[in-house]
Amino acid sequence: MVKYIPTLSGLSHIIRRILFAVFAAAACLSSTSTFSAPQVINVQLHWYHQFEYAGFYAAIERGFYAAEGLEVQLHPGGLGLSSIDRVVKGEAQYGVASSELLLAYLQGKPVVALAPIFQHSATVLLTRADSGIRDLSDMAGKRIEMGGLSTDAEANAMLQSQDLTADDFVLIPTTYNPQGLIEGNTDVVSAYITNQPYYMLRQGVQYRAIRPQAYGIDFYGDTLFTSSAVVKEKPQQAEAFMRATLQGWEYAFEHSDEIIELILKKYSTNPINHSRGHLEYERDQMLKLMMPEFVSIGHSNDMRWQAMVDTFVTLGLVEPGLDLSDFVYKAENGFDWGHIYIRFGAGVTLVLLILVSTLVHFNHRLQNEISLRGRAEEKHLDSEQRLSLALWGGNMGCWDLCGTILHLDARGADLLGVAEGAVDIDLSNDGVVADLFTCLLEDADDEEVKAERFIKRSSGDLWVLIRGKRLLQESREPRAYGTLSDVSSDHAYQEKLIKLSITDPLTGLLNRRYFFDRLLQCCSQSKRDGNLISLALLDIDYFKRVNDSYGHLAGDETLLQFASMLKQDCRPYDLVARYGGEEFIVLFFGMDKRQASNVLERYQRHLKTTQIVTENQRFYCTFSCGITDSSEIPRQILDCNEMVKLADHRLYYGKEHGRNRIVVTDAA
Repeated sequence: MVKYIPTLSGLSHIIRRILFAVFAAAACLSSTSTFSAPQVINVQLHWYHQFEYAGFYAAIERGFYAAEGLEVQLHPGGLGLSSIDRVVKGEAQYGVASSELLLAYLQGKPVVALAPIFQHSATVLLTRADSGIRDLSDMAGKRIEMGGLSTDAEANAMLQSQDLTADDFVLIPTTYNPQGLIEGNTDVVSAYITNQPYYMLRQGVQYRAIRPQAYGIDFYGDTLFTSSAVVKEKPQQAEAFMRATLQGWEYAFEHSDEIIELILKKYSTNPINHSRGHLEYERDQMLKLMMPEFVSIGHSNDMRWQAMVDTFVTLGLVEPGLDLSDFVYKAENGFDWGHIYIRFGAGVTLVLLILVSTLVHFNHRLQNEISLRGRAEEKHLDSEQRLSLALWGGNMGCWDLCGTILHLDARGADLLGVAEGAVDIDLSNDGVVADLFTCLLEDADDEEVKAERFIKRSSGDLWVLIRGKRLLQESREPRAYGTLSDVSSDHAYQEKLIKLSITDPLTGLLNRRYFFDRLLQCCSQSKRDGNLISLALLDIDYFKRVNDSYGHLAGDETLLQFASMLKQDCRPYDLVARYGGEEFIVLFFGMDKRQASNVLERYQRHLKTTQIVTENQRFYCTFSCGITDSSEIPRQILDCNEMVKLADHRLYYGKEHGRNRIVVTDAA
């Protein structure tokens, strides 16, 4: 679980709440009138009760709404229900919506955004890990389950950013249920990363999440909103409601276990009953989207809203030049002093004014800090997006090591075959990845590390290039970071080049140059150790007649079939090569010339019963052969030239004395 730490803006809000409580208490003590009845307001959620609305539950149960004179009634959403339509029609005064709220405003609906709860959208496109779909380019022709622009703006924007229209895939109306994906009835579903993936993991189905941020679409998520009529007629109510709700969210994350227990007992009811594990998963995912340790809850940035508008314009969803001045709610700073002056005397007013002046000054300093942090946040988000796009464009993953904990992003985890999605690995435990990175970092002599490793994965083996850099620190845990990339194609190309450099292009046997390199090594070893080797030189009899009678293509086919049969009759570890033209050469390990002769006699018998088949002809062929072994040559002069010379002499003896002979001696 990610620990929640209040921001400076949150502390400022707490101070203002204390000040408000002081005024309210004083007003109660000095007032002779009775309390007025609380204002009843309706809030329309856009889905069923779950941790996504924990801030509302906390504000109700902890009395934050009551302290503002509000009585809030929550209305759960569901499939086919639009929170925007209910608020615009006046059936609810406030609601929660995603990025479709901005699109509704740009299309003329009178809505006002009060505070974005999620700094990043929770919308993703989910697919099964075994589907073969890795990015948007793989979705053409697939079955995609999602909503329309009014309920699923991010998903539609992602597809349109890659020029995918409804004609390019099969659109299935959304159910917000991943069961169709789990059972294979659909290929892709639009989902919330905080919700549907939990059901897939519980059923043992690995998934791949394709996020809009990877395609330059970075929208706000859940946003608290109201209608322009409410803002105009009841601005104090709107501000009080927003203030109490954000206070509820701060409490919900500071006491998340308490709120989860509350949801299980009171709010998680049919049609969806959540488990504790589901709510905890949702809480942890929401913290990543809300980033409360960096940005105050409810923080809104005009540049972010304008960037969302620009995205809609680029995708052709709205016309350019639309005004956002009435969309984002601008809270009025300060308090309504009128009833304070009437209720209190001059002395109490003076004391309160001094207190207000002091706190306003402190709040001004905090606002400056917030402004600086906001600019830092924008730079951080911009840098994060650039890095994400660079890794995506290079088809690379990244890793980050802190102490013994290795963090892999989704692509890095996929390359190493350890999990689906981002993962943390403890290098202190046994495991292939732990051993790999431990050895890699221990072997490095400087701050930079680089290595290629062969990785065995259930989805297919590959070569991975690991590059990284150490962070040189004194008396602290080791830190390193880097990238991973698939270099299997490079290795395959190198292997192909090596094979081409040592093989004969026609027969596929070893070529003469490589064979003589090996023969030279074997002769040197035989001189040192006395290891026995034999060398046979073969020549196809009357090969010129084949070319003259049937053509050179038939001659090539004869060489190819002769080489294939020769390779089959020899042992796998003996070396068989094309010597030149119709001549072949064989190196036998651990055999004398008599034993090598037995092997070639078996091949000779094989040829007598096997026809050479060309395109238009069938015929038999024979060969002549000369054989020698290392025992025939004195050790001090043993080399490859001496062996080839002796074998060649015996070969020509056989050709001059009737052909179709295997000669192992120099006898006439």
